[in-house]
Amino acid sequence: TDLYCTIFKPQDFDDTKNYPVVEEHYHGPQIHYAPARFQQSGGTTTGGLWAATFQALGFVHVHVDGRGHTNRSKTFRDHARNNTDVDFVHDHVHAIKQLAETRPWMDIDRGVGIYGHSHGGWGSARSMFVAPDFYKVCVSSAGDHDDRVNHLWWSEKYYGLVDEFDYEHHSNQAHVENLT
Repeated sequence: TDLYCTIFKPQDFDDTKNYPVVEEHYHGPQIHYAPARFQQSGGTTTGGLWAATFQALGFVHVHVDGRGHTNRSKTFRDHARNNTDVDFVHDHVHAIKQLAETRPWMDIDRGVGIYGHSHGGWGSARSMFVAPDFYKVCVSSAGDHDDRVNHLWWSEKYYGLVDEFDYEHHSNQAHVENLT
């Protein structure tokens, strides 16, 4: 399955050097996150809010849209309803590894940083629980770590009613023991 992504290179980029990688994460199914058009630097309405900052600090800044985001087929979108926790993490890990295969200046060997806000806060924390060998640093801002107590109306709209969706498994509290 093709996933959309963007890569923002550091300022003063030199393709003979290696740069640390940071993923800005948002997995809310109501939008697509990777910008759909070229921008000279970050700052779109759907993503890249901190790209210019990380570029200035010398990071490669990456966005990866996971399965379930908007502007794709119904099958692609429906995937998010039943596979919200593990598949997207593996999708993102695989995508970043694949990008680094043809971009040797992306240094993923020492680990990748990840951050997100709101549902991206949930997803960045979840990524640390599912792939702690890949993601080494996480900033989770205002994460909706348990959708049963955080805007249930939003969760029901995208994932279904409590008797249709495993909200216990979906909560980050159920997986915190995997944090290393």
